[in-house]
Amino acid sequence: MIQLEGSGNWPMDDVAIEKTKSAFLLRIGESLQNNWGMICTTIEENVDVFFFFMSGYAFRLRILHERGLSLLNRQNRSNQLKHISSVDKELFTHGQHSSMINGLQGCYPIYGSVIRLAKR
Repeated sequence: MIQLEGSGNWPMDDVAIEKTKSAFLLRIGESLQNNWGMICTTIEENVDVFFFFMSGYAFRLRILHERGLSLLNRQNRSNQLKHISSVDKELFTHGQHSSMINGLQGCYPIYGSVIRLAKR
């Protein structure tokens, strides 16, 4: 998941946001191929990165933009039929969870050690 910072430069239209995210993904895929020699497959929703150097891993990169999700939610409430993908909802939830865990780690430096001990 690639989570971008909020900015006033993002468009306010959900279609324009999706096109902007697609443009970012195309550039990310090109950069990974040109600068690092990775094999990438780019489509509008994500970039698949095939990492054959060591172990043969594959990664899927998706961009989460919270404003785009909130615009879609607002349009859904105004009785317009727009579909919010379950993957975008899941990415949003994972992003919120990551932010909360990061906040706990910042407030309580011992948090990471306690979690590792509890997992054992």
